[in-house]
Amino acid sequence: KQADREETYAKGFIFCNLILITSAVGIGLFVQDFLNVMTAPEYRAAGAIVPVILLAYLLQGWSDIQNLGILVKERTHLITVANWVCAGVSLIGYTVLIPRYLAWGAAFATLLAFLSRYLIIFYYSQRLWPVHLRWGPVLGQLGWAGALTALGYVLPHPGIIASVAIRVGLFGLYLAGMWYLRILSDSDRQLIAGIIRQPRSAFTLLRG
Repeated sequence: KQADREETYAKGFIFCNLILITSAVGIGLFVQDFLNVMTAPEYRAAGAIVPVILLAYLLQGWSDIQNLGILVKERTHLITVANWVCAGVSLIGYTVLIPRYLAWGAAFATLLAFLSRYLIIFYYSQRLWPVHLRWGPVLGQLGWAGALTALGYVLPHPGIIASVAIRVGLFGLYLAGMWYLRILSDSDRQLIAGIIRQPRSAFTLLRG
């Protein structure tokens, strides 16, 4: 009921993605080194499909963030519909893609299933209770994250220490780009800087 509810919700979406996408970048950059240390050689190729799975679960997170209209209007049966469509796409995708493409087929079938769920929830939620989201910062962050994660997969793994050092550098470059490439607005960066200087201020914002 607040007058600034749309701006508050839009800013919340941006900050949720700061957590989601940054976590995904960390997983994407370091998962291969983790597998190289913790698993037998025959399992290490699984690291290649991790970015597809990460993107699928990012869409899953977006579905849970952007279902506001459905919840406000108490039309939660639409979420059930989206879940059933997701299950159907999963079943068809796994049946068709896994025999031919194995793990890659499973990964892309999962991505398509979560994409279908997200699109249904987003469509009906926006029809029932339209909310203007600021997509520019989110897509900018996603593009920068994708570029750095892809670079992390292209660069070699010359040994665990050197490889981790390279990925730490890429993760630092990702954070620097988030700050200096104007992906975030000045007000967003000031808010983040304030939270870094005074972490307790985050709890004050949540209570507000």
